[in-house]
Amino acid sequence: MINQIFWEIFNLAANAVETFIILHFTAEFLGKKYIGKKFYLSFGITWAVFFSVVTISNYFTEFEGIAAFLYCLLIFLFSMLFLQGKIPQKIIVSLLPIIAIVLINSLVALTFSSFCDCTFAELLTRRDIYHLMTIVITKLLLYYVLLIIYRIFDKEKGIHFGRKEWIPIAATFLISSSIFICIDLININVVLPTDAIVLSMVAVFLLILINIVCMYMVVKISRGNKIETENKLLKMQTQYQTQYADDIKVQEKEIHTIRHDLKNNLFVLDTLLNNEKYKEAKKYIDHYLEQEALLGGNILTNNETVNAIVNTKMVYAKSIGIHVTLEYCRNIPPIDDIDLCNILGNLLDNAIEACCQCQMREKKISIQITLDERIFTIFIKNTIDSSVLEKNSKLFTSKKEKSRHGFGISSVKETVEKYEGTLDIFERDHMFCVLIRFPLSKNF
Repeated sequence: MINQIFWEIFNLAANAVETFIILHFTAEFLGKKYIGKKFYLSFGITWAVFFSVVTISNYFTEFEGIAAFLYCLLIFLFSMLFLQGKIPQKIIVSLLPIIAIVLINSLVALTFSSFCDCTFAELLTRRDIYHLMTIVITKLLLYYVLLIIYRIFDKEKGIHFGRKEWIPIAATFLISSSIFICIDLININVVLPTDAIVLSMVAVFLLILINIVCMYMVVKISRGNKIETENKLLKMQTQYQTQYADDIKVQEKEIHTIRHDLKNNLFVLDTLLNNEKYKEAKKYIDHYLEQEALLGGNILTNNETVNAIVNTKMVYAKSIGIHVTLEYCRNIPPIDDIDLCNILGNLLDNAIEACCQCQMREKKISIQITLDERIFTIFIKNTIDSSVLEKNSKLFTSKKEKSRHGFGISSVKETVEKYEGTLDIFERDHMFCVLIRFPLSKNF
């Protein structure tokens, strides 16, 4: 009787530890949506529900894989209600701990069943030191495996994973977990000789190795791509700032010339007005005010990258006959300069290119960079002849040398997702519109 109570308490404690490890990993990986008592309360309630489900399911089956779907669903609901991150990330993170459990249980159970000379099924049901060691080692390995996964994908290392990275990782994990489940089912339902058990252990170990190598390679490739992209964007940023400095020097010379000629200009105006040539005076004033140095076209914010990119693109657009309007706020939120260069450089290049291809007489680009208490907005519009989205809904580049022309709208999307912002692309009144919003309360 005492022995039975001990094992009941031990199994309950093992379930409690396992569910705590899984939920803690999920919360740390995705990030908490709430802080303080609100989060601890939500964590405690979810843990209690999860623990109850695991405990009840264990009475109906000794094989955790059968209840894996329900476990994944509970983790996903927890992440949706109380944690940050995008839905694809939450789906992957909901699968990772369960796959890790199946993987670890398979390897440890196979190892101990070969040592204690019993079948896989017998090891799961017996109550002795081997069973105790199996449970303890699986929980310890689960903790360390999830810790390794967390550190590999640690956000503080600056690695941002998109679909291209998540798809191979998810595919590898899902295929591996399916193989693990098949191996478990074979070992539970079929009495295998020792040699076959050893081969099963080798197969599980190799699958573990494949998963580790896959994660490592994806992280390494992603880090390399990130560095390459940053180098390209830094080069673009330097070019913009150099051009911006040159434009400022030119405008300073123009202002100096205007000041020098101011007396003569006033003399001309005085003469025209005295002779009641009001139309000529008005025309002269309009011509005078059209000079670039007096237009106030320079953007002047607290961010030099924004100033350099926007001003350089505006000067170029105006020089080829595009009418540019600008509305901006002076205080730009602390978005990384590389990311700003990516967003503004790509969108303004696309807008200028679209205007150059447009056959309409009046070509326009509108730039709005605004900030309120909660939302930082970038809204760029440009003239179009006909619908772009109907012909090219995915907005693939139309340039021949694709590798040499920016990083496209897909790069902008990834950057917006990095800050948990929103990207809306639509058309209105013969204008192609790109609207980006960053929620300041979440990211800054």
